[in-house]
Amino acid sequence: MDVIRGVFSTTADNGSGKKPGKKTYWLVREQPDGTFAAQAMNRNFVPMGENRTVAREEFLARFEPEPEFYVKSVAQKKLELDDILGLGVGGEQNLPLAGMDFGQAQRINEENITANFNQGMLFLDAGNAGKAQDVFQRILDLTAPFEAQHKHLFNSLGIRLRKRNLFDLALRYYDRAANLAPDDENIHHNMARALFEKGEIKMAMDRLMKSLEINPSQHESKRFVRFLKNRYLGPSTAKVRVFRKPFED
Repeated sequence: MDVIRGVFSTTADNGSGKKPGKKTYWLVREQPDGTFAAQAMNRNFVPMGENRTVAREEFLARFEPEPEFYVKSVAQKKLELDDILGLGVGGEQNLPLAGMDFGQAQRINEENITANFNQGMLFLDAGNAGKAQDVFQRILDLTAPFEAQHKHLFNSLGIRLRKRNLFDLALRYYDRAANLAPDDENIHHNMARALFEKGEIKMAMDRLMKSLEINPSQHESKRFVRFLKNRYLGPSTAKVRVFRKPFED
């Protein structure tokens, strides 16, 4: 189960209709019964007060995604970590995660990104593809100081998008993962899966060749290559629409 635990926001209606009202940030936790416990954050971005129970319909209608919420904090922590001369790196005051180290900040940022992605999946389930696409795009546009180990974040989200048949979007997530870890053969293999299911047989083969160039012993890529050669890549390598997957998910 993809449980949501992250930061979202609501904006009060000021009644004027000309400009938005007060914005409130909430720490939201999905509950076993499908509702959400929302705790308001104070001006220091600390959750305070009692939890408010929010139904799923209200969560999707009123709570806005905030995948960027911790990005500035993580960037500041990275500057502090890189300050090897001990000069003291100045930054904005009153940022979230002030008392945490870089590793803790990265973990919470990743958790928040995943929570916001999960809201995007709920939008898909509710038939709101436009709002889901907006969430997914905002995550792709994040400028946080991601490192090689965060390839798993974008790779795993890409897998989930592929399983929803959102192949182009999945490929963009895989591409973000590959930029973080260009020598990871499994990411290239996953890109081949998405390209295959999209019907781009030749491009899928190219990605498999890249996977095997990095790791000639990648068993699944070798098996996939044999499948493509036997089934699709005969005299013609033109684009073919494919309706059958080579492997089970």
